[in-house]
Amino acid sequence: AASLDLNRAQLEQLAAHPLIGKRLATRIVNLRQKGRIATPADLYYAGLIDRRQLRTFEAYTFGRDLIRPLMQRIEIDGRRL
Repeated sequence: AASLDLNRAQLEQLAAHPLIGKRLATRIVNLRQKGRIATPADLYYAGLIDRRQLRTFEAYTFGRDLIRPLMQRIEIDGRRL
């Protein structure tokens, strides 16, 4: 699935996304009317998705705050950690 901005996507785009569908898309739009969605965890705390879905949403959707991994690579000094 393509990456999707939860705050900027239109209702039709949300509904067409394989993770979301029409019912959840409507609920997301209603949640956006109360304020911007900072992260996909906002959907979990609002009761729109469950814990299992949260992991998938964090991989394919984003909100106002980017939560991508901060550590890009690890280098060691020498042969052993």
